[in-house]
Order: sequence, then structure tokens, then C-alpha cells
Amino acid sequence: MHKVIKTMALVVLLISLVVTTGSDPLSAAEDACKADVQRLCGDVKPGQGRIQNCLKAHKDEISQECRDLIAKKAEALRSKLEQVQKACSGDAQKFCKGVEKGEGRILSCLMQHKAELSQECKASMGK
Repeated sequence: MHKVIKTMALVVLLISLVVTTGSDPLSAAEDACKADVQRLCGDVKPGQGRIQNCLKAHKDEISQECRDLIAKKAEALRSKLEQVQKACSGDAQKFCKGVEKGEGRILSCLMQHKAELSQECKASMGK
């Protein structure tokens, strides 16, 4: 579970770096992560998890500022996942009973039933 959360946090971090534009100033940690991505994986073509895999391969070379940001985002993601899990447990039992847990399969199942989910579950996923 911890490995999944770290991986998801890294994905969230990468998405935030890609989405962030020059219109919003980056924090020092985001700048460090962006620099790490450029320095360690600048020659990697984005898509299909290639940059994520590159960063995993160079995890010992990532700057401390970037590591701290990843840890902070991992904690926020963990909290968010716990909220969704609590709010959606009934929906998961109802719509995803035969779905094997792990690797986001339950979340994917819930997304396939988005129109049918309880208001509590929808609200927690929308936050």
C-alpha cells in the first residue's frame, strides 16, 4: 500500500509539474522537482509512465526539496484516498463486489458507475 501511495504521489507531482504554467509562480520545491525531471529524465519522451519510471530509476538522485514535496503530496493523497474509501465503501460493495482490490481497480470500477454513486461518494471524489 505504501508503495502504491508513493507511486501515485509521484504521478500527482508529475501531473502538477506538467499542468503548471508560467502564470503561477512555482514554489522552490516545485522548481527543484522540475529541475530534477529535466536533469534526470530530460531525454525521456513523456507518456505511458516513462518519466515516472525514469524517476524511480533515479530515486536516489532526486533533490531533498523534491523528496520533501513528494512526501507532502503523498500524505495529502493518502488522506484523500482514505476519505474516498470511507465515503464510497457502500458503493464499492454494491457495484464492485467481484473486483479484485489493488492497482486502482476499485476506483476504476467506481468511476464506471459514477452516475449511480451515492451523493456522499460523488462529493468525496469531487474534492
